[in-house]
Amino acid sequence: MMVDPLIVIPAATAGVGFWVLVTGRTLRGVPRWPLEGASLRLAGAYDLLGSLVVLGLAVAGNVGLAFLTYAVLALVLVATVTVASKLMPS
Repeated sequence: MMVDPLIVIPAATAGVGFWVLVTGRTLRGVPRWPLEGASLRLAGAYDLLGSLVVLGLAVAGNVGLAFLTYAVLALVLVATVTVASKLMPS
């Protein structure tokens, strides 16, 4: 039996997103997002929901669509975190 990485990776990132959403802090410094408070929880919620959508697509058999969705959502998350960290007052 082969384990599909398109199921394992979104499941792991959904776990991290859930942790960040519930606790409002990172899990031992992972992910290394330069955010805090409500913006960190919002990024965690986005990560959780996006990972669950990709996981659902992968389990349903739409592997190609799941891969494209995961790639687009990951790029949007990186761009959002980068812009949000630059807009935060220092």
